Amino acid sequence: ATEYYQKILALDSMHIASYRALSTIAQANGEIEASRNYLSKANQINPKNIDVAYDLSILDLSLKQYARADSILSLALTSDSKNIVLLKAKARAQYGLQKFKSTIELGEYLLETGDSSDMVLNLLAPSYYFNKDYVKCKDILGKLEERGELKEAQLYYMAMSYANLQHTKQAISYLEKTLEAAISPNTANYYFEKATLYEEEGRYKQAALDYRNSLQFKVLPVTFYSLGLLYDYKLKQVKTAKKYYRRYLLEDTKGAENKRYVEFVKQRMLELDN
Repeated sequence: ATEYYQKILALDSMHIASYRALSTIAQANGEIEASRNYLSKANQINPKNIDVAYDLSILDLSLKQYARADSILSLALTSDSKNIVLLKAKARAQYGLQKFKSTIELGEYLLETGDSSDMVLNLLAPSYYFNKDYVKCKDILGKLEERGELKEAQLYYMAMSYANLQHTKQAISYLEKTLEAAISPNTANYYFEKATLYEEEGRYKQAALDYRNSLQFKVLPVTFYSLGLLYDYKLKQVKTAKKYYRRYLLEDTKGAENKRYVEFVKQRMLELDN
């Protein structure tokens, strides 16, 4: 089949369908670079060919080449600015570029057209979160939850949306669900976030437990610092507070951002020794 299409191109180097066919064959053989080269040639012949632009952009999105995909889609959309397929790919590219306001605009337009697919909602929810629109984030995630169980990242965004809205009990509940679903190196962060929420609620022993749980998954200097403060000022256990302060000072706390914390801990240690 490859030879057949190459013969066609030898006769007509502008034959877009042959480039697309060769790209499909190359991709099936795991030759991603060759596949993209064929699509790129077709796209150069006619940048406004919707099918070619879409296939090429999707390939670039899979390679996390978001800027390249976005450029291809922007040009194709000049010939059909309301093409839903291209707009969905454009939303993915914008999200990959961390352009959350633009992602929201595209996602809301797609919703207005009747596309409330999981893909669109999954782009909108974190975009709302990073845009600090926590109500809309949790509402979108609520719609996804009605369709089935939320995954780890979705549960985390739900939890932190509730946390930012000062709905601590719901935030803790969803952080617990996040931990149950956790399959990533973020587990330490989830426990840390839950500990801070418990501390805000005045549940200091539970906060201490989750700070320690966090340390089982990843050692972060800030966790020792937080434990020191908790045992010092909230639980009034000086001996334990000093243990965590000392542990904090043993960590790599170099850098201007840590200077005032290190100075505070050293000063506080002197006060506690007197």
